Amino acid sequence: MEADRCVPGNEPSLVLFISYVRVEIVCPHRPTLRGLRAAWHACLRPADVPPQVTLRYRVTQQATMYRVFREASEVTATTEAADVLPLLEAALYADLRALHAGETLLHAASLTRARAAVVLLGGSGDGKSTLSWHALAVGFRYLTDELVVYDGARVWGLCRSIQFAVTADTRALPLFLRDADRATYRLRAGGGTSVADLPIVAPEETQIDRGPVPAADVWLVRVRHVTVAGAGTD
Repeated sequence: MEADRCVPGNEPSLVLFISYVRVEIVCPHRPTLRGLRAAWHACLRPADVPPQVTLRYRVTQQATMYRVFREASEVTATTEAADVLPLLEAALYADLRALHAGETLLHAASLTRARAAVVLLGGSGDGKSTLSWHALAVGFRYLTDELVVYDGARVWGLCRSIQFAVTADTRALPLFLRDADRATYRLRAGGGTSVADLPIVAPEETQIDRGPVPAADVWLVRVRHVTVAGAGTD
């Protein structure tokens, strides 16, 4: 399968469906498109929340300068190729948050079983990603690893792939991540010059629940520093 797909035109591009937002990205830097595709793999197909709005981004390159535009407005720029992906994704997150201002956004992971949803609330490093990965292995389905949307009646997820802590040393990864994608999403570690990997696990299509789930069928669980033997945390 191609690493990217095209919106009208001949430039390298990618179309994502995140919540009710259609996202069109045109970018000459193909590693950025491959990283986005890996991170948002589940969003290559529309969610069960119909698209209502479109976001359009374009990345341009002149010599060593990369510029990121939303429609005709420049939102950021960099001379480092490794920064294009995280800067573009940061702009995307900011816009997604603004477009969901009428709903409640929870920093949480969420999984479903028998059409009921479990929402895992916790901070970065508390183990939401680890729990999500292990829940999929025992038959749960996946809504999100990061942001849950609540509109007063239903919940659904911004369905990003499961991601774990950035690492420059793959030997430090737990054994259960031995098959994780550790090459596609690469970025500069801590703003320095060395490049690190963001381990990513994309759920299988049969494991994805595109929602929404009625709020009456949602359980909230507070996660605090979960440790699974041989696993570590997110």
